Amino acid sequence: MVAWHTAMQNGARKILEQLKRRLERLAGEVDRLAYQVELLLADPGVSMTSIRSGAEREFERRAAAARGATRFERLGFAQVGGWPQAQFTIDNFRVGLSPKLAALLDFLARDDGVVEDDLVRWKTPGEIVAHLQKQFEGDFAPSSLPNLVYRLRRQLDDQNLHRDYIRVHPEGSGYRFALRRSLGPRDSVTGL
Repeated sequence: MVAWHTAMQNGARKILEQLKRRLERLAGEVDRLAYQVELLLADPGVSMTSIRSGAEREFERRAAAARGATRFERLGFAQVGGWPQAQFTIDNFRVGLSPKLAALLDFLARDDGVVEDDLVRWKTPGEIVAHLQKQFEGDFAPSSLPNLVYRLRRQLDDQNLHRDYIRVHPEGSGYRFALRRSLGPRDSVTGL
């Protein structure tokens, strides 16, 4: 019984020591942020209206993704860090993606087929896999599609575009890029 009690005390002590270290790191971070705020306040060129919170920026990014992109342009490839990277413009943001992510985004952005709303149509996983296998000469496993979509959403998020620009169907039956159609909710092939 005494050994159990001692073990519990040692476990509690370790937890409290970890908590103390985390609090000390957070206190250091708070001090650093307070110093940065002091510098901003001391700068006469900084107006408080120019300082926006992270929550406001996140809200704006999410709202833009909900509306959908109005402009999508392929710019070509560039060498970045010795690796080929496809360059795109989505609205006014320049985005660089690896070849597989670029092929996925390019396919999702295609304005083809009939839809009920004003965004490009949903693409089924089978359509996407077939396209990527053709594009990469069979070097694409169907089981890797969810991970590729995740990576694309994360890349967009990392490049200041909200991940919700890539939509996942609620029933899991497809994906689409939140890009507004040039023809509206009609068949882009027949125009009807």
